[in-house]
Amino acid sequence: MPVAITLADHGLGVLLTASGMLSGRDVLETNIAFLSRHLEEFKACRYWFADFSQVSASTVTEEDLQRVAALFSWAGRHNLRLVVALSGPRAKESGFSRELTSLGATTGWTIEVFRSADDARAWLRSTVQPELSFI
Repeated sequence: MPVAITLADHGLGVLLTASGMLSGRDVLETNIAFLSRHLEEFKACRYWFADFSQVSASTVTEEDLQRVAALFSWAGRHNLRLVVALSGPRAKESGFSRELTSLGATTGWTIEVFRSADDARAWLRSTVQPELSFI
């Protein structure tokens, strides 16, 4: 599967990585599986880093984005203090960026979108903790 989600920094954060051809189904199913298995750990997380820099193409639809946003809206009730960074070369222009922006208003999460993973990591370190390793 081109999407993987793991706990990082000893449970301080969540790392989502995606590569190759990305589908909305992959994104949604992987997020559901992660939150189902790790909800208690997720409640203590301070950041979520979604790195889409290795995605070559996407078939994610507006409907897919709305489903992911609904899932994150639910997740927001379990973690009110999350800081989210999304990175990818086309992230600023993507529908996902727009969905995340509106999601921040409903969840209270601080959400930023970056073109590069390095910029996203730097922002997370300055916002959450300077020693973040993302592993």
